[in-house]
Amino acid sequence: MALDDPTPSRDPPAFPIVGVGASAGGLEAFTELLANLPPEPGVAFLFVVHMEPHHKSQLADILGRVTPLPVAEATEGMPVQANHVYLIPPNANMALTDHSLTLTPRPAVRAPHMSVDHLFRSLAAVQKSRAVGVILSGGGTDGTLGLQSIKAEGGITFAQDEKSARQNSMPRSAVSDGCIDYVLSPPEIARQLVRLVGHPYTQAPPRHQLPGDLGRRQDVVDAAVADQPLQTGHHPAPHPAADGPARQGRPARLPAAAPQ
Repeated sequence: MALDDPTPSRDPPAFPIVGVGASAGGLEAFTELLANLPPEPGVAFLFVVHMEPHHKSQLADILGRVTPLPVAEATEGMPVQANHVYLIPPNANMALTDHSLTLTPRPAVRAPHMSVDHLFRSLAAVQKSRAVGVILSGGGTDGTLGLQSIKAEGGITFAQDEKSARQNSMPRSAVSDGCIDYVLSPPEIARQLVRLVGHPYTQAPPRHQLPGDLGRRQDVVDAAVADQPLQTGHHPAPHPAADGPARQGRPARLPAAAPQ
């Protein structure tokens, strides 16, 4: 489905923006995630996957067959809208700048290309506490440092569970680092995203994390986990001391997930 072409606005997006990073096996995982969303989930998805830099991408055609959401390869300055999916183009880095996407050429270096970190850091810088990062199947460690940035701003982070991931080193790296809130299968990530979107924490304007936010953020995570049966695969990741003091406060119950 083609994307709309609205007149750009200077206001920041008034909806959560979800960054999704992946490599080998990640396309299948993202397809599963999209297939388990309602027709209008209320978020925008920015999808970065490792790919050959000089091959034409078929991602838009592939993903457009499995979701009613508009899907398109990102272009420079493209405005970001809710209920849309934006894909990284070949041989580029993609970042969020205010309400639109910015593309820069992929560096011509022999070192690993950390395009997921690049996107996640931009999400943290723009969306602050409303940033959401998801790391799916893939090899290497790309995404871990970017998820650290999202977590530092009070955002919410997800990793695909090892059982469902074809390649688990990318999600395993992030989980081992302690910067992940949820470890779930792609369908479970989709359902949890829908629930989080309806919570007041993710509806508040983007801002830097304030001293009182840490407890409120953890209430959101703890309440969502408490509403799930244990077999969902969630396990709490360790929180580094840099995250701040012990959390306090009674969790507020999140709304139930929308029926699929």
